[in-house]
Amino acid sequence: MPPLVGQIVAGILLGPKLTNFAPNHEGLMMLGEIGLIFNMFDAGIELDVALLRTSGSLPIVMSLLGAALTMGAGMGVGIAYGFDFQASFAIGATFVQTANATCFPVLTSGGILRTYVGQVIIAATIIDDMIALIMLSVMDSFGSDEKIPVFQFFVPCLTSIGWIVFLGMIAITIAPRLIDTFLLPRISREANKHFALFLMMSAVFAAYLPLLHYTRSSYLIGAFLCGTTFSQVETAHSLYVEKGGQIVDWGFKLFFSASIGFQVPIKYFGTVHVWTLGLILVFTAVAIKSAVGLCVPRYQEFEKGAIYNPHRRDRLVAGISMMSRGGFGFLISGYALNNGIFGVETYASVVLAVLIGTIFPAYLLNVVIGHFKKLELKSKETSRTKIDKPEQEKLSLFIHVHLETKGAWGLMEVIRDDLNDIGLKVKESKTRRRKGINPVIISDLYLRDSTMEVFTKSAEMRYINQMNVPHGESTESQDALRVKLQELANSEIMKDNRFQEILSLLEKKIGQFKPTKIDITQWDPYSVEDMLESLVLTRADGKEPSLEFFSNLFTIIDTNGDGLLDVEELRRGLKKANSTLKMRDV
Repeated sequence: MPPLVGQIVAGILLGPKLTNFAPNHEGLMMLGEIGLIFNMFDAGIELDVALLRTSGSLPIVMSLLGAALTMGAGMGVGIAYGFDFQASFAIGATFVQTANATCFPVLTSGGILRTYVGQVIIAATIIDDMIALIMLSVMDSFGSDEKIPVFQFFVPCLTSIGWIVFLGMIAITIAPRLIDTFLLPRISREANKHFALFLMMSAVFAAYLPLLHYTRSSYLIGAFLCGTTFSQVETAHSLYVEKGGQIVDWGFKLFFSASIGFQVPIKYFGTVHVWTLGLILVFTAVAIKSAVGLCVPRYQEFEKGAIYNPHRRDRLVAGISMMSRGGFGFLISGYALNNGIFGVETYASVVLAVLIGTIFPAYLLNVVIGHFKKLELKSKETSRTKIDKPEQEKLSLFIHVHLETKGAWGLMEVIRDDLNDIGLKVKESKTRRRKGINPVIISDLYLRDSTMEVFTKSAEMRYINQMNVPHGESTESQDALRVKLQELANSEIMKDNRFQEILSLLEKKIGQFKPTKIDITQWDPYSVEDMLESLVLTRADGKEPSLEFFSNLFTIIDTNGDGLLDVEELRRGLKKANSTLKMRDV
């Protein structure tokens, strides 16, 4: 369950609407509002610019389509219930954002985050945050009894978009280079650099918040853009994580527990009207966003009728992830209540729908990922059984392409079709990167070559070993053996030629990404199973560990979800398991 649900429940239980146990409600709610400002700064400084560049246009399409669907569904329900335009708009805006804090932990633990579809989902949620902030700035014009011309409703929207584009471009192009290459190198001591960065952040904070507030945008967008200004300055990000992370975390806890939890009208949750409207919003404004999962194209190859269908998994995972609700839903609905845009009973229904949209998708996403992981393991075990047969001498050539490139627009979109044109089918893809100005993007593509087959390792070793068998004891005639050995030699030549063809294609197609490294090697998708099956281990219950056991163990230890185990992750995993095995023995 997402932590923010527990924080809201704590606020409900301790707040004025129920036990009235928490003291000084107004003071705690004010601290929560300050925590929200710092959380917007947190969202900005954690912005992954490289991710937005490499993901291409798909996240933009998913985000805009999802926002249109949820906005339309929410406003439609509001109008059907007889609410005015402002209240209907607020209901729709509440459900626009997808909360990455809700789906992120599940995607990480399920091993989806570093895949291409996982990166697309996170990129779409970042764009959703910007759309939600724009919707909130539009609502600044609401709540007044005076008649306002229609065009004035869109002034905050236009100013917000203008500032996001203008200050956003400065934040990701000019500011990081100015700070990293001009200002910081002039300061010799590390402690002084940290102090200088703190002063820079404070100055930008003090400038952006009033600037956006008085230009009829939102001061929260100002906080977000302030964080974005320092998002590519690695020293600033490290300093923020080390010194300010816990303060921001506690501030956000106060926002959910006090600013939101204290306002939840718990007594209204016992009325039929609140539940009726709340459930209608769940099945419309929340559920309708799952339709954007249909936008996810087929990235990975699979056989027709196979038990494991990665395309179906990707669409379901994307659709359910985009249903996730969270922080902005509570923020926008609370803003609508405090500014008289809709009443307390409507607020109770909207909060109920947001709560369900926070809890249920995370649970459903975990179930779906677990189900497809079991199907994937079962599919691998079936394939393993097939290649273990003695008569299975050849199988398709599997290739691992390792790319290190500079951030640019839509790497996968550029090369996917070209790889497919020469018979290379993507089985899996993973991406990782570091913070910094124009960082190196590391992409690993795992491909199946549909145009050629190579000898299996067991067949290859069998024929090589037969070369050393005396003539009279060979199980096959010497002529037949020579034919097989010649096939082996030809296969190696064809494989080298194929690698050269792929290298030439990639060098031609990804020149715009300024590649710093391209490695092409043969990939054995079954080597891990070979290793695990050779281990002689027993679990505490006396049973022999299965492939699923090792897969789950790997997922637990792989804390950052990048599909690789580094030394630090192994060390933490051994310590957590109370293992007596030392790192020097690993």
